Amino acid sequence: MVFSSLVPSAYAERPVFDTAQILIDPGDGHKINVNVEVATTPMQHQYGLMFVTALGGDEGMLFVFKANAMRSFWMKNTLIPLDMLFFDDKGLLVNVFENVPPQTLDSRRSTAPARYVLEMKGGSVARHGIKSAARLLLPTRLQPD
Repeated sequence: MVFSSLVPSAYAERPVFDTAQILIDPGDGHKINVNVEVATTPMQHQYGLMFVTALGGDEGMLFVFKANAMRSFWMKNTLIPLDMLFFDDKGLLVNVFENVPPQTLDSRRSTAPARYVLEMKGGSVARHGIKSAARLLLPTRLQPD
């Protein structure tokens, strides 16, 4: 998956992202498939979903960091509302921000150390019934060493 719905001038600057299919257990044992672009480098972390004009209901971006730490995200140059889900290195949900307004510079911080941040289309948390007991289930290549 490569997001083809970008502001045209942003194509030249956008880094290349690997893709993956991940699963979320929303807290009730069933699984939600999410197709993601995976951000692992500082440049990818910085760029994220900037200039993307649309996301499908089961698409998103997974930010992968080397270790648990307090994380802070903003919406600079992000053109669509997003749900932000912060997960620790065991895949446990730390906290969520729903329907974060586009192009805002307010920081959305994890309430505890997080290793992964999943950004999805605004409203995805409510649509999928994601609860505080949610777990991130990753393919082996994205799991901690």
